Amino acid sequence: MVDMIEPVPGDPSMGGLTPLLTTALPPFIGLNAQAVVQRKVMNCPLPALLAAMAHAMPGRLRSMITKVELSTPRTSWFFDNKNKAKAGPSELVVKEIFRVAFQNATIEISPLLFMEHMTKEEVIKAHGTRPRFAMTTDGGGWVSYIEKAYVVYRCNHQYVNLDFFGQSATRLTVARIVEDVARDFDWFRLTERTLMSDAEPVSPDPPPGHEHEESFGSSEDAIKRFRSDSGVIKSLGQMFAAHSTRATIATTHNHTLAIVGYNAKKNEVMLYDALRDPVGIGTPRAMKLAAFLAEHDAVYQVR
Repeated sequence: MVDMIEPVPGDPSMGGLTPLLTTALPPFIGLNAQAVVQRKVMNCPLPALLAAMAHAMPGRLRSMITKVELSTPRTSWFFDNKNKAKAGPSELVVKEIFRVAFQNATIEISPLLFMEHMTKEEVIKAHGTRPRFAMTTDGGGWVSYIEKAYVVYRCNHQYVNLDFFGQSATRLTVARIVEDVARDFDWFRLTERTLMSDAEPVSPDPPPGHEHEESFGSSEDAIKRFRSDSGVIKSLGQMFAAHSTRATIATTHNHTLAIVGYNAKKNEVMLYDALRDPVGIGTPRAMKLAAFLAEHDAVYQVR
């Protein structure tokens, strides 16, 4: 009887089933937004959202993950998309699991993580091993475990299905990811000059493979429309002023960044990009709101 099914990379460019870390990482060593790193998978909304939540809502992040020591060990299996055991490690025994709570489902995962193939010199430089997919630079496993659970939940156990530039026909939307992970949110659709307060999905928990088919909406009295850029910029300033208590992310046509600061006097917002080399702490960059409006198409702010 199959107990837990391990997610697999799903694409040769993302590596095979080894090397594999079998000892659990501590979920939390710190909660520094600028320690979050996006890696092999081009899934920028998820690490950006996790960085924004670490910055503004650390308590909610901590409540998402529960480590459970098992009295009876469980088995975890590697399967391909045809449900046949793959070559390599096909069954592993685990004595502890993590439960990761999303809005409408709690997912159980093993602590197993895919790691980078590294030379001895690279291991020394990196101060140890390095997760292959999303990670933190402080040694905590929370980013890796939330991403892994989300791959199980929404991506048919394949990391490639979380890749926005991969071959998946059921590409997840940014709004779907925010709703699943962070729950209620406001959605400022900048290209349409429309602010939707408490945007709600038509289906709160669509079955896997149908997430891209749903739409989001708000009651008409919860929608505000702007005619001028000055009104949009003023409203953006009001949203960004709440960055330290309400996790906020911003999207361009192909990338997502976390909002980690705002200077009202300078009219500047601070953006953090998790897609970087995983060495040390990342550095946010400042951007004037007028330039921000010209380069971005949406802002999502968690309630």
